[in-house]
Order: sequence, then C-alpha cells, then structure tokens
Amino acid sequence: MTTYLHRIFLVSDNDKDPIVFVPTLHRAYRVPREKVDSIPRFVEANKALPQQSTPPDYKFTGSTLFLTNRCNLACIYCYGEFGLKKNMVMPLQIALATAEYILRCAVELKRFQANILLFGGEPTQAWDILKATVEYLRSRATVLGCRSRATITTNGLMETEQARWLAAQMDSVTVSMDGFKAIQDVQRNRSFDRVFATAREIYRLAPTKLMFRATVSAMSVSHLPDIVRFFGENFPCCAQAYEPLFKTGRAKKNAAATQPSTDLFFEKFLEALPVAHQYGARLKTSALNFSRKSGEAFCGVAARNFMVVYDGRVVACTRMASEDAEPVANLFSYGMYDKNNKFLCV
Repeated sequence: MTTYLHRIFLVSDNDKDPIVFVPTLHRAYRVPREKVDSIPRFVEANKALPQQSTPPDYKFTGSTLFLTNRCNLACIYCYGEFGLKKNMVMPLQIALATAEYILRCAVELKRFQANILLFGGEPTQAWDILKATVEYLRSRATVLGCRSRATITTNGLMETEQARWLAAQMDSVTVSMDGFKAIQDVQRNRSFDRVFATAREIYRLAPTKLMFRATVSAMSVSHLPDIVRFFGENFPCCAQAYEPLFKTGRAKKNAAATQPSTDLFFEKFLEALPVAHQYGARLKTSALNFSRKSGEAFCGVAARNFMVVYDGRVVACTRMASEDAEPVANLFSYGMYDKNNKFLCV
C-alpha cells in the first residue's frame, strides 16, 4: 500500500495546551504541552496529498483591489483604521492595468477566467473607479475571449441605486454585517437600519448573489446561533461567513473590541450548523475547512495572493494593506505598480 507524508503544524493557543493540526488529513488534536517535543514534522497515511496546479511565479488570474482607504463607517475593530478622514483613492490607471494583467495571464495560461474582488476601505466610496473597473473587465474579457468574475465586499452603507447597480452587475456581493441590531449597532457604528435595507434590496433583485460576512467578538460569540437564525429568517439560502475578531488596527485601542474564546467560538459555530441547515444556508469560517480540497497553506500569504493597494503597492495579506495601522505591513509587500503600466517585484 502506498503511503504519503502529511505535514504536521503546531498551533499555540495562548495559555492552553497547543493544537496539532494536519490540514491535508482534516485532523486537529489538543496535546499536553509536555508532549510537544516528541511530535514529528510529518505523519504517514495512505490518503494521497491534494494535487494542485500552480501557475508560474507572478502569473495571476485573480486580484483583490483596495480601491480606497476611505470608509463611511468606523467599526470598533477595523484592521486598517479606515474612516471618513482617509482620502486615498486608487488611480483608474492602476485599476485598469490590474484587470488587463490578470486577463492576459488567464488567456496565456489557458484558464480563460479572470477574477477581481473589490475591497477597501469601503469600495463604494470610490464609486466611479469601481464602475469603470468592472465595465473594463467585462468589455476586455469579451474581446480576449475570456470569462470574467467581479465580486465585492462592502459594509452595505450606500444609496439604493448603488445597491441596485451591484445586484445587476456583480457576480457576488458580500455584505459585512455582524448580526441583528443590538450587535451590529455596537460593533459597526449604529449602521443596522441602513445596512439591513441595502441587503434586503440586493436580496430582492439577486438573492443568489448575496452573502454575509460577520466578525465575532467576545460580546457576540454566545449569540452566534441566534445570529445565524437572524440571517436565515431574513435571507434564506444566503451563505454566511464568520471570523473571530483579532486585535489589529483600531481593535488594539478599543477595550470593547475583545477577541472571543477560541473554544467558545468553535462550540457556538458547530452549534449553529444545524440552524443554518434549516434555512438552506452554508456556513464558513477560515479557521475550519469543510472542503475536501485542503492544502498546507492556511491562506493566500503562503500561496498566491495578488492584492493591489490604492497607492500601487502589491501585498500578500488584506490585513497588511494599511501601513499606518500595521507597523509590519511592509513585510507583506512584494511589488509595486510602475508608471510604465507594469507591476514590478520588489
């Protein structure tokens, strides 16, 4: 029988016993601290390793565009400390150059689909750039004989006409919303009424395109099954993603922005799964992979992230886009847009 070596990862968990994680086997164990030194780097198993087709270096068929650092909210945990006082907007030239680059890579690699995620800040605060980028992606894809996919993550605080445009033109709209009114208004600056109205309008026009992404704090973690029920009752069949709050950016300075207990987060997440099933909703969290296509890379930092920031920097992590908020952000920058319409490795 053929056996394969699967890599073992050791994950610290504050003052608790560490966790042994084997992602390619979908296994995780908590082990006594005194046993750590005896844990090998690999384990043998007869399950084959996932096969992944990796494009050449610096050939990307997808990108995340940070259109602006401006945001019309001031969430208590914002990793980038974005807000209305920020005013950097991506020049249209950089946005279009990114779209052109991934389209040409897609054709060259015979993958024939280019994907753009619009991010921020709040991307709708750069509305003209947003629309022009999506329109360029669509038109150039048609010329090149390539498919295109345009998605957005938004705080939902926008005009009704903007919501209708997104419903019509985007392939997917993820609304960042932390739950029902009592939670949303505390964590996301009294924005529940307007964000809920935006989500209802998008759901009315394009229910299969709408998704939700919620940040779970120490305050909200116990309510996670109720939050899932809230979304399920109001937006049946919409996917829901939940991520624990991390002490980055504004959260470092805000005592109300506290991380949830790791154990309690997973306990409540698993408790919420049957609730989601009642409403035809799919639950996700980056910390728990239900897919059969697990790999050794937890996220794109160790894989193939091509994220272009409003000032032309190319970064590998969304949380490191703002150099003001994260002093180590420069460690995650690996390229820069050049005036000659090229992206250069640095």
